[in-house]
Amino acid sequence: MKGKTITNKDKVAEYFRDFNVSIDEIKLLTDICFQKKDYIQNFPQVFDIQNKEYLFCIKHQNKLASFCSLYPYSFSFNNTRLSAYCIGSVCTHPKMRNLGIAQFALNLAEEKAKENSADFVFLFADNQKLYSYLNYKYAGQMFLAPIGSYHSGKKNLNSLIDTIKNIENKYCISDYSFMYFKNISEINFQEKSSIWRFIVKNAPRSETILSFLEFLSIVKIKNMSVYILCKENKIVSLCFLDKGDDFQNVIHSPYFIKTEFIVILLYNILSTLQNNNLIFFPGSNQNEFKDIFDFLKTPSLSIKSLDEKKFPTNELINLCTKNSLFVSSLQGT
Repeated sequence: MKGKTITNKDKVAEYFRDFNVSIDEIKLLTDICFQKKDYIQNFPQVFDIQNKEYLFCIKHQNKLASFCSLYPYSFSFNNTRLSAYCIGSVCTHPKMRNLGIAQFALNLAEEKAKENSADFVFLFADNQKLYSYLNYKYAGQMFLAPIGSYHSGKKNLNSLIDTIKNIENKYCISDYSFMYFKNISEINFQEKSSIWRFIVKNAPRSETILSFLEFLSIVKIKNMSVYILCKENKIVSLCFLDKGDDFQNVIHSPYFIKTEFIVILLYNILSTLQNNNLIFFPGSNQNEFKDIFDFLKTPSLSIKSLDEKKFPTNELINLCTKNSLFVSSLQGT
């Protein structure tokens, strides 16, 4: 598929989608654009060359100039299954920007989503000017709580310690065992299955639906750890830890039977970390922790309906604002 002709300072060239781009070419472009080595290793469920029809590679002057991916998500709302696609890893080589190439890639991704009868598309925006031009709208907020011994995390740390003291009056914490797997890709199949079943059973209803096959792909991510709290060999809470772009410890995707159990787990994690600092992403569960932590807020995602008559964008925004639709941090890792 070919794009329009570019005219720029008397230079004329054509850009087109190439279905035969290698993963190594994509890796080179994404590493340059995101300034992060081995960027694609964080998304093993997405960067599968066998799904190349969902990898939109745009060539310009015989070089990979722009790229985006398309990945399916399902939501359950009012007993209705909603189909959506995330347009991810949108990037254009720094020397080939402002030529309309990224827009061409995004349009192709949208058309594929429509072809598959999706209700809407969304992306995690870093170029709001472009996305606004393409009629994407901000939707929802992302909450994070710094917890640690310095700066903004100190207040949250003290609050966590006070909460633990109150929990100790209700629970015998020594009855609970603390488990840690540094690299979850090395966990055996039975343990992975147990973790997935616990996630599915305790996930908020608003979260994206996580299949077991998708979970098996996600756990291939290197350097993503899992922390688990058990009682009598049964999981009562768990969460995941990654190193963020600023090299801070990021705790995300908490799943739990009771709020107290994830608080106990957080306290144990903090006790094991050498630098004693972390950032906690509660996902759609932030209301469970509003009396414990002061959260910082940032825009979550940008969204666009593919059928305004069936499901208007403004209605989607309202659902995201209410956390009635929420992309799991685990799936968005």
